[in-house]
Amino acid sequence: MTPEEISKQLRKPEGENGLYIAESMNKLSSKLIRLNYKEISKMPGDNILEIGFGSGFFMKELFEMGNERVIGLDYSETMLDEARKINNEFIQKGRMELYHGPAHQMPFEDNSIDKVVTINTIYFWDEPEIILREIKRVLKCEGHIAIGIRNEETVKHLEFTRHNFEFYSTSKVEKLLLENGFEIVSSKTIQDNEYDANCIIGKARMD
Repeated sequence: MTPEEISKQLRKPEGENGLYIAESMNKLSSKLIRLNYKEISKMPGDNILEIGFGSGFFMKELFEMGNERVIGLDYSETMLDEARKINNEFIQKGRMELYHGPAHQMPFEDNSIDKVVTINTIYFWDEPEIILREIKRVLKCEGHIAIGIRNEETVKHLEFTRHNFEFYSTSKVEKLLLENGFEIVSSKTIQDNEYDANCIIGKARMD
């Protein structure tokens, strides 16, 4: 695949190439995913929504971290099908629900979600302000969000980031959260080989 094709598949994995990209991301992003899962799971509440869950390979670990109910939303049908296969046991038990749809128009009621986690997705949000307002809508009063990113400085040399990719730093994510109805709870960074792994936690402000 060309760098542009890789970027397109990272944004919305589709078909066999999408499955390949998802498998590669599972290997490359395991530390980033687990960091964000761990940090958001410390926050109060029993249910958690992951936006952009990819193949869903790691989602079962959210139960091991104390979450009772896991919900997922992804706008790739390829990823939805794969995640449903991987997590069929939990879906059948009624502990996990997976949905197809865009983040800016989620099929969830107001004030229905305790926690939201989204990892390696914000780079592809065309209108992040609208998505954050939608996340705030579905979060319960003072609910929490974890946003997982690689900082700009560690990924800007990668060719695929030159195509349909918005760079972020932790400070840029924090500013975006503050401007769209959240307060900053914490920001944590760990080293992940030649990259960094970042988790920014925000809490929905009371209107």
